[in-house]
Amino acid sequence: MKFLLIFTFCLVCLTTILNLGLMGYYPKQIEKNDMKVSWEFEKDVINIRLSAPTQGWIAIGFNEVSGLKGNYLLMARVVEGKAELVEHFVFAPGDYQAITKSSPNPKVIEVSGQEENGTTDISFSLKGNFSDEFRKSLVPKKDYHLLMAYSVSDNFKHHSRMRTSIKIRL
Repeated sequence: MKFLLIFTFCLVCLTTILNLGLMGYYPKQIEKNDMKVSWEFEKDVINIRLSAPTQGWIAIGFNEVSGLKGNYLLMARVVEGKAELVEHFVFAPGDYQAITKSSPNPKVIEVSGQEENGTTDISFSLKGNFSDEFRKSLVPKKDYHLLMAYSVSDNFKHHSRMRTSIKIRL
């Protein structure tokens, strides 16, 4: 009986430690400045969900270092009920350009979304282990600086209402 009590206590402690992140646990959802980003991996595909209090564009970017330069930027919007996502590369703050769709192996494989009650929700899937000159390979358990932003406009050139970044582990 004493062994069973000790075993149960140890099991509860271990579960608590795992849930608190003391053994390598990391969140697969980030919320900052009212914007939410969540992700999950399925084999070589990463599924990403974005939500922000806007009816304009929403965006995330991935970089190995802090700062805007070098970000693999994914900007999404809903126009006339249809979601679209455009990949960009940031050359310098304020200088970002769409990655051409002529890539022989596009990274974005699914996009859906909606605008409802002043909130934009976007879901999309990317080939995770794929990179080229402007795209980042997104792999599980790797650290990235995640850029999060949204705007009041659907025009991708319109400035952001909110922009922040946070270091994450995918």
